[in-house]
Amino acid sequence: THVLPSANLRIQFKPGKSAAIRYFTRTREPSMIELQPFADNSDPLNVYVGNPALTPEYSHSAHLNYRSYDQFTLVNFFTYANLTYTLDDIVQSRTVDTLLFSQEVTPVNADARWTVNAGLDFGVPIRSLGVRLKFGNRTTYSTGSEFINQEENESRILSSTVSVGIDNRFKEIFDIRIGGTVTFNSVDFSLNEELNQEYINSTLAASGTYYVGDSWTFSTSLQYRLFDQDVFGSGDNVALWQASISHFVMGTRGEIELVGLDLLDQNQGVNFTSSSTSIREERIVSLGRYVMLKFNYRLSGFGAPRGRR
Repeated sequence: THVLPSANLRIQFKPGKSAAIRYFTRTREPSMIELQPFADNSDPLNVYVGNPALTPEYSHSAHLNYRSYDQFTLVNFFTYANLTYTLDDIVQSRTVDTLLFSQEVTPVNADARWTVNAGLDFGVPIRSLGVRLKFGNRTTYSTGSEFINQEENESRILSSTVSVGIDNRFKEIFDIRIGGTVTFNSVDFSLNEELNQEYINSTLAASGTYYVGDSWTFSTSLQYRLFDQDVFGSGDNVALWQASISHFVMGTRGEIELVGLDLLDQNQGVNFTSSSTSIREERIVSLGRYVMLKFNYRLSGFGAPRGRR
């Protein structure tokens, strides 16, 4: 039996400005697999044993946000913060046999875990230039733990992304966007400090669309991804260039589109993720440069051509 209180508060200061606060609790019951005290030795090098002494996780969460939009100046601002505190966190306990290179994994209850994420978005028009400037930030900080040979390995993970973009306000003929993001990552472990890492990845992007009449559309986009050379090694920066030509037929029901993807033939899937128990690097072989001819048909005749809505 669990008592799960919750509360909600919303404040409307005036049209276009509001704030909200929400608090709630929840539990996560251990699964049957986590509770069963039987050894799953289908993989002799990774044996899993349940723990019938597990207790449920109990989480407290608080969400706060503030919104502001001025319909006269067209300035918008949004910010939020989310906080979660989890008691009796269910984590893994690993007993490693260094001679046989095998491990036995059992779920156990740790003390507590924190997760905090916050962000903001800000947009303002620059009327003299006919553009709109956008700024954003997303930041996440989390703690966690696991046990390795009965020793607790605590983790602290920070990720913060800053984005800046600019686009034209009037899009009847042109739609142009330019921007970029910078992401800072920090991973810290208490047991094995050699795995601690700090790295920065960035992305520069630009796209443009040109509308010719009501039936022709020319589009192109370029994204340049810059990876931290200390983590990913040299030569991994990637430029992705895409271009397309489309034409409406049969009014607006049909659309023929010729698309060229990865025109520079540099695409490669690179993902780098960190958690309280592991650091994972993925490299995925991609299809590479190719051209595709598409035909889209709308069953409904309603709706304006793309970019004219």
